[in-house]
Amino acid sequence: MANGQKKRKLSMTMVDPQFDFQSEEPLWRQQQDHTPPQQQNVFGSNFVRHYPVTPIVGHPKYVEFKLSDLDQVWAMGPNTRFVVSGMFQVSKPPPEGQMPEWEACTEEELDKVVVQPNFFESMIKGIDFFHGNSPIKYSSEVPGVSSFLNAWKYNYMDKDQKKKLCPDDTSPGFGVPSKVDGWNMDDPTSEWRKDYGPKIFCGKTIKFDHVFLDIPPFFQGNNYLEETPKILPMPLMDNLFFRIFFKEDFDCIFKTQAGNDNKYRFVFQDIYLVAEHLRLNPSLMNTLMTKKGVFPYRGVSRISKFEPIPEKSLSYKSKIQGVYFPEGMFIFAVPKKVIDGDFSYQESDSNVFSPHNIKELKFTFGGHSFFLDTISLGKINDDVIEKKQFFDYLMAPPFGMKMDPSKITIDDIQNGGKNSPYPHVYVNFCNYGNKSRILPISSDIDMKQERELEVKFTFNGKGSTPDVVYIIYYFYTDTNMVLNMPKNTSYTYLTSSYLGLG
Repeated sequence: MANGQKKRKLSMTMVDPQFDFQSEEPLWRQQQDHTPPQQQNVFGSNFVRHYPVTPIVGHPKYVEFKLSDLDQVWAMGPNTRFVVSGMFQVSKPPPEGQMPEWEACTEEELDKVVVQPNFFESMIKGIDFFHGNSPIKYSSEVPGVSSFLNAWKYNYMDKDQKKKLCPDDTSPGFGVPSKVDGWNMDDPTSEWRKDYGPKIFCGKTIKFDHVFLDIPPFFQGNNYLEETPKILPMPLMDNLFFRIFFKEDFDCIFKTQAGNDNKYRFVFQDIYLVAEHLRLNPSLMNTLMTKKGVFPYRGVSRISKFEPIPEKSLSYKSKIQGVYFPEGMFIFAVPKKVIDGDFSYQESDSNVFSPHNIKELKFTFGGHSFFLDTISLGKINDDVIEKKQFFDYLMAPPFGMKMDPSKITIDDIQNGGKNSPYPHVYVNFCNYGNKSRILPISSDIDMKQERELEVKFTFNGKGSTPDVVYIIYYFYTDTNMVLNMPKNTSYTYLTSSYLGLG
């Protein structure tokens, strides 16, 4: 060849991957190890709408679902969820002697009224879940408070998780403020006026999917669909009754501008449950129907109590009797009327949680202290603890919930979240990297036994906040419901790992 160069031989195995056709996998039907169709576990699915026992009305007192299926196993993944539709309406003052007329809310109302964050759950008074005649226990929460906590969760949860939970722009999960004054009807650039309000005050019916957070078996694990949800073997179970009880007055979710005489309401048009019924290989179905043992559903056990701390107290002790040492505590304040059941968003300062004024928390378990000559985890204003909390929110967050890292800032953490719409205190009781608990100074105590957890509040110079109650959540993120199928009987029952028999 020219210039004495030798001819080079190219090896197809030595070139970069874009030229290597041999690395491509064969077609599915050509693979030698693929499962023959008759040996597949799942042949397919049927998607079924389950409607309430009684047809829905505009303002229902409750909605009840009777769930029973003699020959179908349910998949509890993304295709099993509630669907809600309804409309926001406005009634302007009618001429004297005439009845008010209701019409759909449009963007013209956005500067006159604002809707309470997480509006759908804010209309709910409570939820009952029964297996036959037995209540299903998975958490124990102060009535009326879960909508406030879930608003915090919706705001801070990882964006990918939120997208799976809330595929609709109208979802109440998007209807939560991310910053102070975000729910402001006066500012045209506020989150309410610019982002969420126009989606629900759109002059027509809105529709959204809803999965209740941390309620098994619909929501499994610490984060939605982070792990594969376990099936629900309906043929082995008694009837399931899921009841949603609504507040008597839906006016409570609206905050109106001074001088605005318009009336507002939300009218339900439909609520139903879409469930994915699996078509299983008969061999697998037979195996499932004879299976015995204990089958856990992974999820978060949320347990809370409230403390009506006298206003302007400088210190206060709270005692929680007979608990397993939790993974962490999450403490915030809400108006007293929330607990009484007559709270109206009209009285809100537009933030979700009330100011707490907490300066420090000290705690003992079974009477044993954890810190003597070192910085306590509850010293929330110490810069060392602030940095620890920063990394806890990212790596060991409350309720095991994967957080949106863009919303974890030192500014929001300082002084117990004072500069956010969600002022609160979080204390992580686990060691770095796993769920092993920190041990008290007297380390011979058996931490796996139920004992008394005592929490001492120390407040800043303002003292405890007037007209609020303090909510103490403690939580566990392993298993929140267990299906028990004993040998030698067809009777099945559900239990909680932390709340006793269902």
